[in-house]
Amino acid sequence: MSNCYTAFGLCLHSDLELVPLQACQDAAINLPVIRIEQGEVSNTGLKNTQSSLVYCDVVANTVWLRIPNVARFLIENGDHVTYEAERIIASFDDEDGRMVSNEVQLVQIALYIQSHCVPYICLQRGHLVLRGSAVRFGEQCAVFCGPASSGKTTYAAALYNRGFDVISDEVCVFNEHNEVLAGYTYLKVWHDVLSYLRLEPTDFSPLFPGINKYVFPLEAAQATTALPVSAIYLLYQDYIKEWHTKPVRGLGKLNYLKSPSHAYRPGVRSKLGLPDLIVQQTRLMQAVSIIKTKRPKSIRAIRMSQQLQFFIDDMGLGVDD
Repeated sequence: MSNCYTAFGLCLHSDLELVPLQACQDAAINLPVIRIEQGEVSNTGLKNTQSSLVYCDVVANTVWLRIPNVARFLIENGDHVTYEAERIIASFDDEDGRMVSNEVQLVQIALYIQSHCVPYICLQRGHLVLRGSAVRFGEQCAVFCGPASSGKTTYAAALYNRGFDVISDEVCVFNEHNEVLAGYTYLKVWHDVLSYLRLEPTDFSPLFPGINKYVFPLEAAQATTALPVSAIYLLYQDYIKEWHTKPVRGLGKLNYLKSPSHAYRPGVRSKLGLPDLIVQQTRLMQAVSIIKTKRPKSIRAIRMSQQLQFFIDDMGLGVDD
């Protein structure tokens, strides 16, 4: 396996280039090794499955995943991913007469490995995983938590433009001390978000042709160590004109941490036969403030500077706009 990457406290050894990640020059020392390689994966799922999810089967220590017209994946034992393309990867002659592979499908496979398979690996390894983006404020971080399209990446990109380091995007993986582990060194940002942030989309590379989502690169040394969490902001949208915030108190904090909108694939986790995380979740809720936020659905109605200033002030790093 010729490609080596680090993310979430893991060393990813892959026979496929995991674009847009930057490969490590040397294998990471003292990190658990995850092997990612092409191989045969059943096209009908697993036997004795414990899952009724569409395109996802689960048995103890194993997740089978199918992305139609892209690939099938087998994620096993917290240390191995096997992938098989759904269709034969076409070859054709480029302008120089060389044989080249269908790069679009390879990129799609690489992206699904990063966005789906690696978080499942983290679940299998016993980590608490939340649907969220983490941003560094001083020696701690804040987690912006919510389902798809709730604004996690938008806030992360906007704060990055204000000079704050992004620790992780889309998922936050916690170690046993409830610290967030450093994730990937890029964001996946939609065209309208770049425009709203007054960035020129042509300055960024699309994830792959035909999609208006772009690779937003982060500095390579964003965060190499795990950071404790000070606050979790729960992100919601509604047909409203103004942005609202409300602290969550008591056991309500635990309920939000366990909710499928915030916890990563809790149904899959339970079917994997993993121990309950109630003790770690309780410690986390006791250690952090949790604030529920609600913003307008229309990005044009969002007063971004006001919201960013709230987060900065709430994290104790009040700076002038």
